[in-house]
Amino acid sequence: MNGLFQKILRAFRADVAVPVLADFITARPRALALATLGVGLLLAAGAAGLRARHTVDDFFIDDTDNGRFLSAFRERFPNGEFFVVAYDDPALFTTDGVDRLKTLTRNLAELPDVKEVKSLANVTDIRGEDDAFIVQPFLRDVPADAAGLERLRARAVGHRLYEKQFVSPDGRTAAVVVFVHDPPPDEGYRRRALAAVDGVLDRHKAMGPFDRAGWTVTNVSVVEYMMKDFQTFIPFTFLLVGAVSWFVFRNPRLIALALVNVALTLGATLGLSRAAGFSLNVISSIAVPLIMSLALTDTVHVFTHLDRRLLERHTPTVALNLALREILRPSFVTSLNTGLGFFSLTFSRTPAIREFGWMGAAGMALEFLFTFGFLAPAVLFFRPEKIFRAVGTESDNRLVAGFLLWVNRTVQRFPGRILLLGALAFGLSAWSARSLTVESDLLAYFPAKDKLTQAVRRVEDKLGGVGLLEISVKGPAAAFKEPSALAFLDRLQGFLNSRPGVDKTLSVADLFKEMNREFHNGDPAADRLPDRRRLVEQYLLLYDGDDLDDLVTPDFAEARVAVRVRDHRTSANARLIAAVDDFARREAPPALTVRTTGEIRRAVDSVDVYMRDQLQSLALAVVFIWIVMAVVLRSMALSVLFLVPNLFPIVVNFGVMAAAGIPLDTGTLLIASCAFGVVVDDTVHYFVALRERRLRHRPIREAVQEVLLLKGEGSTASLLILSAGFGVLMLGHFVPVFEFGRLNLLIMAVGAAGDMFVMNALLLVTARRRYQTPLGSLPAASSHPI
Repeated sequence: MNGLFQKILRAFRADVAVPVLADFITARPRALALATLGVGLLLAAGAAGLRARHTVDDFFIDDTDNGRFLSAFRERFPNGEFFVVAYDDPALFTTDGVDRLKTLTRNLAELPDVKEVKSLANVTDIRGEDDAFIVQPFLRDVPADAAGLERLRARAVGHRLYEKQFVSPDGRTAAVVVFVHDPPPDEGYRRRALAAVDGVLDRHKAMGPFDRAGWTVTNVSVVEYMMKDFQTFIPFTFLLVGAVSWFVFRNPRLIALALVNVALTLGATLGLSRAAGFSLNVISSIAVPLIMSLALTDTVHVFTHLDRRLLERHTPTVALNLALREILRPSFVTSLNTGLGFFSLTFSRTPAIREFGWMGAAGMALEFLFTFGFLAPAVLFFRPEKIFRAVGTESDNRLVAGFLLWVNRTVQRFPGRILLLGALAFGLSAWSARSLTVESDLLAYFPAKDKLTQAVRRVEDKLGGVGLLEISVKGPAAAFKEPSALAFLDRLQGFLNSRPGVDKTLSVADLFKEMNREFHNGDPAADRLPDRRRLVEQYLLLYDGDDLDDLVTPDFAEARVAVRVRDHRTSANARLIAAVDDFARREAPPALTVRTTGEIRRAVDSVDVYMRDQLQSLALAVVFIWIVMAVVLRSMALSVLFLVPNLFPIVVNFGVMAAAGIPLDTGTLLIASCAFGVVVDDTVHYFVALRERRLRHRPIREAVQEVLLLKGEGSTASLLILSAGFGVLMLGHFVPVFEFGRLNLLIMAVGAAGDMFVMNALLLVTARRRYQTPLGSLPAASSHPI
């Protein structure tokens, strides 16, 4: 089996391809650099037309059974998406207060992008009179005297259909519920509708301040935050990577070349994304600083191999050729591995994550193209003594060189202790990670002091939750004219109202209770469901309001229960959904079927899909990258050993997240597969260089020291540059983006420690078993001086 594996691996002759490619780059450097620059500028020209998506709907997975059910359900009950406009008015139940509410409601209802508006100003009321009732607007007759106004207030705050929906229990806060088209006719619709509503509110600002809360507001706010972050990320990333480059190289020519290369890579990636029909969303905006930082890492490794000693024996062209022969293979493998990490995300069923994966994978391909098609040949445009530099222990950066010497001494003296500490950290992290939770709370994605968060909290404290869980209860035709079916709805609502986080429920059963009480002249003892079908049908003949359309289908075969929820956590809502399902199994009559749906169910389902997809993506990334390394290293044992220092930071990250109470959410779920593709980069450079030195029969201690000192400067620079890129994400306003940046900083630091300490210690400890003999019958190592 191993013999067959070796035969397959020998088919991949990088020792042939690398010299050919190095010769091609250095043969006509000016023509190659200009041609590559032209390609980059052509692609980058398309970036100007890249647009942002003004919705976060592509974070949800609708191509599921529940998604299709929701689409059909929305056709029967179209008033699903809404937001609340609330304001305090101690004089609400006065003539002036009522007039102000009526005017505001009328102005909002006149907006073309608003589907429907409801408030106390236009809702219907049922009034009983002599074994009958009439239906009229609640504020048709507004009394002028104080006593009459107090009776009006008392009726409003005690009304099951109005309290916590249109008025607060104390009667001092009014709510106007604005319904929008669901689904939206186009992706910019919510933004236009909200802007139009804001225009009306601005004209009525004397009534304010106004609080807006609901899915429409949250959706638009996410996009606004994303655009602010995008505009922040690009300049700060350029600033930080430039500063880090100066710290490492102290060479303005190298830094200028590096920044041009980064700009080309970013512009071409965004232009290619536009050509592919992608658009910027919250997740793809994360890719911007990542691509910029990753584009610089290959540049760093090129610069650290421009060894001034080569110029002592060779012309600048030959010196560059020799440097490229050293760096091309590991740089290609690192770009491929990072690209595979991103590519593993393209298997996600979430559109936004798929686009992020494709954008990142394309960015890795383009950064390799521009690094070796533009930057490398452009090196020859400058005087060689201004570009080639001292490397290794002779590096111009004494701080980095001194640090690497200390690392080498520590690893050489205490490999066993280092391995023990690494194993302990790995074990504790793996144990801690068992308690890691999956959670998504869109409101918690905004800072606690953000105006959106504060507005939602005020609305929910005074009125009730703005989250909406909907329940479909279906039966045969006319099922909900039967008292038994209505009684089940009433029991279901009673059960829901007892659940934590549920503020209000509404169904057709509430409406029939109102009819029954008013039919009996408002007698509180008659505040119950009618007990005969004949009464139900009689009430329906008397009732001519339009509220029924939101609560039951015209054939009375399906009823809708609307559940207003203030707990925005998907874990809590998943428990609520499970409780409804359990209640339905126990209590529902055989003729009725109960099914949860709506935005809350959609969010819960999507998080479940996120989790499964990200575990799949991580597994794919590990498998893809392991296969690549098996081919590159030509050794099953080394390729397995390669995984150890790279899985180490991922496990530690999950352990720290669990210990700190940080859940897996939309942002942090991306970390594992994305970070794994990044942290392997320096390990690739290390293992390729180590393998070549072992093929020359260098003793393991000598090989470890030589490679650590040679590759350490580039690895340290890469760590600092990637840390700068991830650090920029911590400037983001959106909490998942902040956490993504912060946790990836942890992974970079732990990954660097794993590469420098754990990996070298592992190689030294296992040297007797692994390296007593050469690494097999493999192609000869390159013979150039480096």
